[in-house]
Amino acid sequence: MGRFPCNLHTAIIMKKNGCENLEKQLSALQNEILSQKKEIEALRKSEKRYRDIFENANDLIHSLDTDGRILTVNKLWRETLGYSEEEATTMKIFDIVDASCQTKCELIFNRLMTGEKCAPTETLFTAKDGRKFVVEGRCTPKFKNGKPVELLGIFRDITERKLLEKEKEMLIADLKEALSKVKSLEGILPICSSCKMIRDDNGAWNQIETYIRDRSEAQFSHGICPDCAKKLYPDLYNKIDRE
Repeated sequence: MGRFPCNLHTAIIMKKNGCENLEKQLSALQNEILSQKKEIEALRKSEKRYRDIFENANDLIHSLDTDGRILTVNKLWRETLGYSEEEATTMKIFDIVDASCQTKCELIFNRLMTGEKCAPTETLFTAKDGRKFVVEGRCTPKFKNGKPVELLGIFRDITERKLLEKEKEMLIADLKEALSKVKSLEGILPICSSCKMIRDDNGAWNQIETYIRDRSEAQFSHGICPDCAKKLYPDLYNKIDRE
């Protein structure tokens, strides 16, 4: 009977220690759950920022799987090419690449699938309504276990820039042509001191009007000066002069 209080005391102490350990375990578990909640919330905020950047970027952005199927596209991609998100995700990237660029783009795609890095390229995208857009950009592979599992494509619409470059080239060509015609009238012209005809490079004599007209944009409108009128038509000239 004398040992019973001792055993009871020991049991109470053991129970107390067990409760304290359980409280510590519960506290640690709560801290771990709280930490995980913070990490999840931070991840959600990070994903939201990424999504905002992705959606509002000034470039056409798409992600592809390893077969070239479109996984996601951003707002500008949809607005430029005229496809909805649902339509885009039923397509492959080669469905929007113009036929003239198919071979080149397939070659680049296959090189990326082997892990090779490729320089930026210029290609043609075809919109849903048939319009063509000149774009410039590149695809970057995302790797897992050393193998590409996804491609992120970022392209910029340079259609307007290309049109301006073409207009500039045409303007330069026109200016060069005009300049070449002007230059053909430079130098010493062999002209007859009597009839004023000009000898061309082939030795033929041409009226001055014909020579200049054929080598410039100038056109002639014929009239008669007062001195020639007086010399050629003296009676008519004197009559007009008296009036």
